[in-house]
Amino acid sequence: MTPPALPILIKTGAASDVGLRRQINQDYFGIFPARHLYLVADGMGGHQGGEVASRLAVDTLDLAYQNLSTDSLIDAIAVANHRIRNDGNLNANLRGMGTTLVAVALLPVPVADDDGEPSDASQSLVITNVGDSRCYAFRHDALVQLTEDHSVVADLVREGQITPEEAEVHPQRNIVTRVLGIYETVEAYVCVEVPVPGDRYLLCSDGLFNEVSHDQITAVLRRLADPQEAAEELIRMANAGGGRDNITVVLLDVLDAEEIPETIPPVAGAIVPDKAPTPRQQRRANRRAARSLRSRFTWRTALFLLLLIAVVGGAIATIQWYGTSTYFVGFQDDNVVIYQGRPGGLLWIDPTLVERTTINRRSVPPTYLESLTAGNEQSSLDAARQVVANIKRDRIPARRATTPTTNTPTTTTPTTTPPATAN
Repeated sequence: MTPPALPILIKTGAASDVGLRRQINQDYFGIFPARHLYLVADGMGGHQGGEVASRLAVDTLDLAYQNLSTDSLIDAIAVANHRIRNDGNLNANLRGMGTTLVAVALLPVPVADDDGEPSDASQSLVITNVGDSRCYAFRHDALVQLTEDHSVVADLVREGQITPEEAEVHPQRNIVTRVLGIYETVEAYVCVEVPVPGDRYLLCSDGLFNEVSHDQITAVLRRLADPQEAAEELIRMANAGGGRDNITVVLLDVLDAEEIPETIPPVAGAIVPDKAPTPRQQRRANRRAARSLRSRFTWRTALFLLLLIAVVGGAIATIQWYGTSTYFVGFQDDNVVIYQGRPGGLLWIDPTLVERTTINRRSVPPTYLESLTAGNEQSSLDAARQVVANIKRDRIPARRATTPTTNTPTTTTPTTTPPATAN
């Protein structure tokens, strides 16, 4: 996908580290400039489960997020949740795996004001999270948390039972209450920002803010202008503070479009290089890689290709399943019908007409009209049929024509209207 021309762009810095006490890095991040999408996931689970879950989350959002909108981002998170859950149920070694997620998407559309009218802003920044991975905004020398933690201590703070200072040292501060991959559905927190050149947005896993204080993070962002240097310094400070968990940092600097001369390539992974190569070094590396590919095709390459095909195929299959796993009752040509799929469709998957009924819109009780217009979504065909049965039971009877009274006796022939049935 070719990125649309935007008045601002994002310059990124990213770093990830296993920490001092963990054996593997279960964090994973993604930087996808073609869709202006930036992600950090912090996995959890048994034997490599967390590592798999965080990678699946990032890979699935890369595939499922397509049309640069808030709805597409939320749908992509739902698809990732189902994919992680299904893969865990199919593999005993991965059962129960899950991951937190924080995502930032730059949209080429203005944000609406409180009255629902477009504002003067040329773009909007959609920020969403599940779990306790966070996004901060650094603007005018102040650091503000934009996301909402879904954790035991965050709930206690919101209920007024403990203070934010007590939450930082609470023994249950690592217990999250909402993750991708555990439940059939998950609700993500969503907020919208108006990006301004000079802003910095910090995405991170809890391995950072559990070891580095709010003031220390602020000082680094104030002192180091280069986002890559700042990201690496934050990783170093987290390890110096104890390094008890994996640490991942993605830093986004909002710039005017003319400040970035070249397109930034997509990046995904748990670890990034210490120093980006110069353009000349990159051209040499590309030539060496091309010669190597022409002369060598090993079993490792074949295995990688097979795994890549499996990942892409799994994501497509999950999207297909999610797009067709429900039914909804709606209208077609003013008649009540049953569709299979999601109201409005999902990506390339359009709803399929399953059953027609003889119930006309005029006979539908007002209490049903709004839900049918939007698509009354149900988990099964039987449940959708029950909705139709309820409408039949409560529907408005058709008005009967009255015969004027005269002195001449008249004979009427009774007519019988067959009951409406769902075909």
